[in-house]
Amino acid sequence: MFLDQYRKPYNIAFVSAIPFIGGAEISTLLLLKYLDREKLNPICIIPDLGILSDRLKNLGVKYVVMTLEQIKLPFPYSYFKTVWNLSKFIKKNEIDLLVCTHQLCNQYSLPAAKLNRIPIVCHTRNLIPNFRSFWRTFLHFPDVLIANSKATAESYSHYIGKHQKVEVVYNGVDIQEYSPSMNGSLVRKRYGIDDNKFLIGMVSRISLQKRQDIFIKAIAEVVKVCPNVCTLIVGDAKAERSEDYLRDLHRMVGDMELRDNVIFTDFVQDMQELYACLDLLVLSSQGESFGRVLIEAMAMEKPVVATATGGIVEVVEDGVTGLLVEPGDATNLAKAIIWMIENEENGKRMGKAGRKRVEKMFNIEKNVKETQKIYMDILTEHNKGVYTSQMPLSSEEDRKIYENFID
Repeated sequence: MFLDQYRKPYNIAFVSAIPFIGGAEISTLLLLKYLDREKLNPICIIPDLGILSDRLKNLGVKYVVMTLEQIKLPFPYSYFKTVWNLSKFIKKNEIDLLVCTHQLCNQYSLPAAKLNRIPIVCHTRNLIPNFRSFWRTFLHFPDVLIANSKATAESYSHYIGKHQKVEVVYNGVDIQEYSPSMNGSLVRKRYGIDDNKFLIGMVSRISLQKRQDIFIKAIAEVVKVCPNVCTLIVGDAKAERSEDYLRDLHRMVGDMELRDNVIFTDFVQDMQELYACLDLLVLSSQGESFGRVLIEAMAMEKPVVATATGGIVEVVEDGVTGLLVEPGDATNLAKAIIWMIENEENGKRMGKAGRKRVEKMFNIEKNVKETQKIYMDILTEHNKGVYTSQMPLSSEEDRKIYENFID
């Protein structure tokens, strides 16, 4: 490739595996919003129209809809068609860098990037041991992996090659969009919740990994001590096809006679207003690579109670910005929630400390600056012929894995 280090902007394609909005998509949208367009010209590849395409349009970011099929044996034809179409897109649009916004994108993005001899970056946003070994194989090929926490990076440290770079960039929030003075009374009114109720939110996609069932069990214990409590379980079941689990959660609420205390809201658009109406945010995940909702709630000066797992311990300072409990422990989760209810002034102090922590460590300016530097570094180094998309793989083991993948 001709060395043209002064060419601006570089064409960079972001591949997203799902058209819904989750933590990965929110992080990507924020990055795209503040990306330096004089240096990087973004275009997104998405599998379908929906809320994600609407958000991209509002940001003025170009996007194309492309069928993105994963490998399905014994009939992988649609997968190879995806790789071929993606490869043609890269060539036609003179893409300089391919970015996987999630591990799900790796299996078709990697061969397409290698066929066109361009570098590829993968944002890893999940703890890898939770994935099948087949998915781990694809971690061996991106030139750079960007983890959203040290815990995420550590979880896949044994599955990557010596030639690869690993960077940790924490998620960020746009502080300007999260005002602690925002009034949440309209949200309370929408769901028929009195202003004098202590309102707790559990915000996450509906998933067994998020353990909304543990949260409901904890609330059953909380209302015995603090009956003036109401909770919102916010999230939908579409992304992980968890409709059966959602039905089980509704059944639990009925069996435990919590219908007056627990409200399911599905996906919510105006998240800032929702955080504003809360007195406490709870995240009861069994495993969590980061926990974006935590920094969003902290930005709104809300105290949090969360499980001490994965990247959460890097986000929440136990006893300073919130309380941490062991995952899967409904009893201790209930005790932590009760403490927050009975010590509301301490909770408010934790909320203010949380806001300061977000301003220092999890602001979007810091996130974009660090991420963009990684993109620019790899583009510069690629033009010099440093990265593996232009060079032989660094070891015989790497070569065998790559050859098996291509075969």
